[in-house]
Amino acid sequence: MGEEYIYSSCFINARAENGNISGNPLFINTSGDSSTWDFHFRNGSPCIDTGMLEDAPELDIEGNPRPGQDGKVCMGAYESPEHYTPSAPLPPIRIYVNKNGNNTSGTSWQDAFTSITRALSDVDGENLYGIWVAEGTYKEGDTITVPSRIDLYGSFKGTETCLSERSIQKNRTIIDGEESYGCIHNNGTIDGFYVTNGKSSYGGGIKNMYGSIRNCSIYYNSSTRYGGGIYNESGTVSNSNIYSNSSIKDGGGIFNSHGTITKCNINFNSSKDDGGGLRNIGETISCYIYSNSAISDGGGICNQGKIINCIFGYNIADNGGGISHHSGNIYNSILFNNLSSENCGGIWNTYGEIVNTVLYNNVGGILNNEKYYSHVINCISFQNGAYDISGDGIVEHSCFREATGTNGNINSDPLFENIEGNISSWDFHIRDGSPCIDAGVPDETNYDACSPPGKLTLINDMGAYGGPYNCWGEFFMSKQDLIDHLLGRKDLSSERLPLADKNTDDIIDIADLVQMMLMYPTPPGFVPPKAELRRGKPPTTTP
Repeated sequence: MGEEYIYSSCFINARAENGNISGNPLFINTSGDSSTWDFHFRNGSPCIDTGMLEDAPELDIEGNPRPGQDGKVCMGAYESPEHYTPSAPLPPIRIYVNKNGNNTSGTSWQDAFTSITRALSDVDGENLYGIWVAEGTYKEGDTITVPSRIDLYGSFKGTETCLSERSIQKNRTIIDGEESYGCIHNNGTIDGFYVTNGKSSYGGGIKNMYGSIRNCSIYYNSSTRYGGGIYNESGTVSNSNIYSNSSIKDGGGIFNSHGTITKCNINFNSSKDDGGGLRNIGETISCYIYSNSAISDGGGICNQGKIINCIFGYNIADNGGGISHHSGNIYNSILFNNLSSENCGGIWNTYGEIVNTVLYNNVGGILNNEKYYSHVINCISFQNGAYDISGDGIVEHSCFREATGTNGNINSDPLFENIEGNISSWDFHIRDGSPCIDAGVPDETNYDACSPPGKLTLINDMGAYGGPYNCWGEFFMSKQDLIDHLLGRKDLSSERLPLADKNTDDIIDIADLVQMMLMYPTPPGFVPPKAELRRGKPPTTTP
């Protein structure tokens, strides 16, 4: 749940919006035996008189009236005495780590601790901390455990005085698991680290339990069970690169259980079971998922959750090279050049819904396996080898080769803007005159939330740029668009600027163009899907 639904509350990751605060609430006591804990506030707590009056209960937990005589409400379970007044939240206590520090107090770069573990041992049980770690390789000898009240920041030169001065690309802070232990067990925040050579049963690189991972690169980690790179339990992973990780069981790159993955590059990961890139039982939003492999299901993702605005290319598995879709929803995504040795290079759909999605040049587009529970709506599946959409299931208002004109389906060239040349220049917007314009399900629940450029009605357009999720912003940045921007020939909207920042350093420059080209190399020995033959006969077509 996003902070837009949280009001007048005190919690660690609050962004000072909607009356929320991040700070120590200053309880009377939370130390020692739990029988002695006391959740009344001390005088000066930032939570005093800062609650929301609307919808507050009439009494606190002790039966005291709410609001108090001053007409104000405290956060938490107890109203405070009338003479108590709030203070501003205490800022996080900063601790410095530097391989070249003198390992004394940790209060400056010069007096920095020389290991992350040493810095973590210096924290208490009440305050918030921000630990700044300078560049270098840290081999801690055991898994680093980050508590929920700790923000761990990397990628400093060792001279900075504010967070914005660091450079994640230039000053690499590397946590190395030495191929013998998991690198990090995180309940707090990890930001700006390179995490590598970790090995464990759950999350070789990071086991993330309700925490946050941002601006990190997770690579060359392995798991004997789940989540080669990251095991994510109800946490968030954003703006990160997860590549070249492996797992014996599910989730070569990430095992995502009830968490959220956003704006990540997930490439070149592998699983000996399901989900080469991800095993998703949560939400995966606006990610590039590229060149991953699984022995069984879901080269890109094995999905039982929600996928929104994602790009899949060159993934491979026995069943569902791009996605093996067991339940949940896929919205406004694009799949191209995905492969399968058995069942469907695009989406192997056993029990889920696929809405406003484009499939092009895969070894088989969509293979539906459940007559009543496989549902395809407002999609474009075009030139996908042996079949575009096949098998049982409900298909409506979609564009594909096997369409017979029933249920609003059409069999036509969708007229994409460009599908020629290098894939970094492909553009799956539909041109003016496309038969897919305003051809989706014609009811308000399926309307385009935002009218696509040049299209004048909100009636659902087929494909990835129409439908109720198309306000999430443009999610495919072409090479030519980036070049035009760098040369000053084209301005990018505020929604598209983050998409141009391919190396996530908050600067749009030539390095982003290089990163884009590295993201889309043609894998060695790759044969274009148009030339591939699926083993056996194509499934019976019953759309």
